[in-house]
This record gives sequence, C-alpha cells and structure tokens, in this order.
Amino acid sequence: MLPRSLIKSSLDDWMRWAGAARRDMVARRVDVIWPKGFALALTGVRRSGKTFLAIDVASRLSKQLLYFNFEDPIFVQDNDVGNLDTIVSVYTEYLGHEPGVIIFDEIQNVAGWERWVRKCVDTQRWPLIITGSSAKLLSSEIATSISGRCIEQHVWPLSFHEFLSFSGTTCTSPDMWLSALRRYMNRGGFPAVVQEPDDDAKRLILQQYLSDMVLKDVIDRHEIRAKRSLDQIVLFAMTNVASLFSYQSMRKAFGMTVDLAHDYVRYLNDAFILFEVPRFHQNLKVQARDSRKMYVIDTGLRNVHARSIHEDLGKQAENIVYIELRRRKQEIFYYQEQGEVDFITTSMGKPDQAFQVCYSDMTDEATFRREYDSLRRCMKNLHLTVGHILTLNREESLVDGGDTIKLMPIYKFLTAAHDAP
Repeated sequence: MLPRSLIKSSLDDWMRWAGAARRDMVARRVDVIWPKGFALALTGVRRSGKTFLAIDVASRLSKQLLYFNFEDPIFVQDNDVGNLDTIVSVYTEYLGHEPGVIIFDEIQNVAGWERWVRKCVDTQRWPLIITGSSAKLLSSEIATSISGRCIEQHVWPLSFHEFLSFSGTTCTSPDMWLSALRRYMNRGGFPAVVQEPDDDAKRLILQQYLSDMVLKDVIDRHEIRAKRSLDQIVLFAMTNVASLFSYQSMRKAFGMTVDLAHDYVRYLNDAFILFEVPRFHQNLKVQARDSRKMYVIDTGLRNVHARSIHEDLGKQAENIVYIELRRRKQEIFYYQEQGEVDFITTSMGKPDQAFQVCYSDMTDEATFRREYDSLRRCMKNLHLTVGHILTLNREESLVDGGDTIKLMPIYKFLTAAHDAP
C-alpha cells in the first residue's frame, strides 16, 4: 500500500489539474446517458477527450469532485486496489467532506479495479465515472465482473460539428464548408491537435500520440517482442485506409504467420487505433473468408504516418464517413458484387442503408455511372428503396423505378445529426 503522504501529494496535483481543466474546457456535443445507480464507463482511444467529458459530466452533478489519474508514476511499483480506498480517505480527511462524485481515469492500471467498482456501485456511496483506453479490458470486464452495474459509453475524437466549435470556425458558403472539411480531414479530430495553432506542433503531437497508443495499449499490454512486425502493420493500415486487405496478403508481404497478423490487427482494434469492415454477404462463411477493408481512428493521425505521395482525399473522406457512422452506433459492412458500395449499415442483421462516398461532384459521366450503377444494383439486390451518394457539393434526389438515390454534400451528412447547413 502506498503511504498516505505520497497519495496526498499526488492527489493535490491531479485535483489542481482537474480544476484548471474544468475552467478552460470547451464543451463536447456528446449526449451522455447515465442512469442513477450505475457507474459510468467512458472508453475510447487515448487523447479522444474522455477525461474532459468525464469532468464536464461530473461537474453538472456536483462541485465536490474527486479526480485521480492512474497513469501517475506512483502506481508503477504499487497498483494494489486498496489504494483506491486510501485516495478517497485522504480526499475526505483534507477537504472535510466526502466526494460528491469520483472520476478514476485510466483505471485499468489498477490490479483488481473491477471488484472495487462493483462494491462502490452496490453500496451506492458515491457516483462513479471510470475511463479506460483498452476496448478488450473494459468491455470484457464490464460484461463479466461488473455486469449490470456499469453503463459504457464510447468516446470518439471530435465530430466535424465539434471540430467547427473547437476551431472557432463559422461557415457561410459552400466554399467555406469545403475548406473546413479539408482542414478536418487533414488535421483530424483529436481536441488538443485541433486547438494547436502551429502546424509543426500538430505533427509532433500526432506522432507522439500514435507512439503512446501502440506502446502502452498494445506492446506493453500484450508483452509483444516482435515490434517490427507490429510496426509494419501499423504503417500498412495508415497508408492503405479504405482499402481491401487479407491476412494472407499480410503474411506474404511481411513474412509473418496468418495467426500473428490476425492477433496484431485485433490488438490494434482493441486499442481503437484501426478497424476492420467485413464484406456484407448473406452467406456468413463467404463473409468471414473474404477480404476486409481497413479504416483508422483519425485521418490526422493517418496523414502524419502514411507512406504515400498522394493525399488520397477520396479515401480520407471515406474514412471520416466510416467514423461518423460508428459514432452513430451503426453496424457497418462494405458490399461487393457487380461493383462495390462503400458502406452498408444493418439493423437486426438486415441491410437498411447504403452509402457511396465520392470526393467530387461526379461531373465526369464515367465516374457518375460507376458510382450510380453500383449503388443501384446493390439496392436492388438488398431490397433497399433509398440509397445515398455523398459528394463535394452536388445535392439532388434521383428517382429511378420508384426508388430514390439521394446526393448530398459530405459536410451536410457529417452535420446531419445536429443542425444541417
């Protein structure tokens, strides 16, 4: 157990930090559902804003906030769960009252944390918010050890709508919307990066972010020794967003086993760094064996690390649409039969929406026919009556045989969940 004096010193530091964060933060446009009698778990990639969202939510509940971050160095040598009670005890001793709400940040670094959370919720002593950066850890533990006691909410990097707020951008014309969209694709949605004015500093921050994500949430957590193979997969993912891949192709390209490639991709997925999208097919065996598409958590992170001489704006646009669909809690597939459709979303296992993403207005007839005809065949095969093509500026509805294909600017789609321009 850590001495109370050491915990007091560290707690003072974190409480000062939380107080400054509360004064300076920009509010997120995130709806948080937190039923009474449950702990709230905020999960997501590092630096996505989980901590600031937790402080914002907690501050609305009580001014008597206890905040502690378990990436504090004092827990390197002693991460015993008993220290959690000591932290609360020290807070109460020195402030003269119990906390009105507790935030335990990166709690996965405490051995046996789930038992303490279960007791805290069962005794209903303090409202509790916990955060963590590992999908496998929190999701699996919430589903088992603290089942029925915790509401989990995923926190993504800034949406396009939030990007506009954080960067102080107001758009009054289509050209300004397109300019803002380009900046969003280039810089990404990590809050600190969006608010950093210097481009060189942005690049350094993003480079450090990826290094920390891979080291702390993949290498250290899974005790990986073959770091070079992992680096190859990360570089491959950053360079080939929105592209098809297979584990067999990775085996041939990087000289690793299929099982190792599969494990490394899964680890990176657990850390919210990259995501796989399977092909939609009625035959689940075909769906399981076919190539998948790969997307990354943030296009700014991708742009700093990709080994490509091209901007690949079309693929970047496709990536941000994918993340937006995930933010809207959609289950996503790609479709490929006679032509490819970028995204199919499903409800109860049945297709309900189809999307093409085209970073142009398709004034070229060949481009238009390719995108339109692929979507039209997909709609017919999946019995959908409405399809979507997301464009730069083109906006219209095309009716064909009683079915409708809606063309909409990407920026309008990205803001459609809020106030569309």
